[in-house]
Amino acid sequence: MERIVCGIDPGINGALVMIDQRRNVISKMIMPYDKKIKEIDCNVLFEFFMDSKNNIDCIFLEAAASRPLQSSKSTFTSGMNFGILRALISISKIKFEIVHPSKWTKEVCVGLPASLDTKAKALLSAKRLFPQYSFIPEKCKVPHTGLVDAVLIAEYGMRRLR
Repeated sequence: MERIVCGIDPGINGALVMIDQRRNVISKMIMPYDKKIKEIDCNVLFEFFMDSKNNIDCIFLEAAASRPLQSSKSTFTSGMNFGILRALISISKIKFEIVHPSKWTKEVCVGLPASLDTKAKALLSAKRLFPQYSFIPEKCKVPHTGLVDAVLIAEYGMRRLR
């Protein structure tokens, strides 16, 4: 039976990406956002987890971490999103692991020039590992960093399960 994992970038501009062992992207979703309450949309996320729970071997959720020059409001929002996602995954009874950003980037963003910033390294790694996949959403001109990070988190997770 083929393994399927889901990687999640929990940021407000994050995403969820499911991949199989052959590096096929099975499903993807840009983090749903409820503009009315100005939070990630729990209902959409819960439906995603409930619909997917029988197919996913494990979810790899990026840990919330403050970043240099990040405002306190942004740090709070990041932590809140992480907590919401962790709760929804737990309620859905899907196996999950929390992964620190430095851990997954260290493993999947190897062999790239140190002069590149983190997002550029991630995009190059994602293009190298998933050349068949476009990280540019419909009606956009640039790659979505949440999709890039989520697919790399999923790749990291798949390597952990092997």
